[in-house]
Amino acid sequence: MRDALAKQPHPILLSMCIRGKADVVSWGKDVGISWRVTDDIRPRWSGRGEKYSIMFILNKASFRLNSVDFWGHNDADMFEIGNGDLTPEESRSHFALWAAMKSLIIGTDLDKLSQHNLEVLKNRYLLAFSQDDVYGRPATPYKWGNNPDWTYNEDHLAEYWSGESKNGFLVLMLNMLTDTTSKTAKWFEIPGLQLIGGRHRAIDVRTAKTWVA
Repeated sequence: MRDALAKQPHPILLSMCIRGKADVVSWGKDVGISWRVTDDIRPRWSGRGEKYSIMFILNKASFRLNSVDFWGHNDADMFEIGNGDLTPEESRSHFALWAAMKSLIIGTDLDKLSQHNLEVLKNRYLLAFSQDDVYGRPATPYKWGNNPDWTYNEDHLAEYWSGESKNGFLVLMLNMLTDTTSKTAKWFEIPGLQLIGGRHRAIDVRTAKTWVA
């Protein structure tokens, strides 16, 4: 199949649904364009022992991003905004992290989307990062926050993510606690950014607020 498609005069998307088995992340890019990394997603954020919730898939996918670049993408399955009972905060986090992983596939009836969810899907900063035509790699975790870096924790996934794009660096911070908390992105910790000295113009990708830090 791969060889036959490679002979065609125009690009063809070959998506493999192997659900993360057979170590597909190590060879998928030599065969197709995208490959599923887990079983089918469920429209709920989390739940201890709940496989294939959004958090479960995100947790698994966070360790499987090194093979992603142009013409080769992990498929974390369609995002569930508009399905189930996701809160506005869960929907925003869901979309931001799927965009960061460059795994955007809409999985709901667009005619039934609320105005809030429609605005989530139209976030121009996150869409620009996901569809960047210069940088193919996704954003990846650079600090876990709650548990030691590069360790799997069923209840706490990586809280700090970053990725480079033609528009600068995308930095995401995720609060995995039930209480409101403050988080700080330290420039010297962000891969790539710590090599650039001086002050930086920062944009809140949710509100479009801009400041210099």
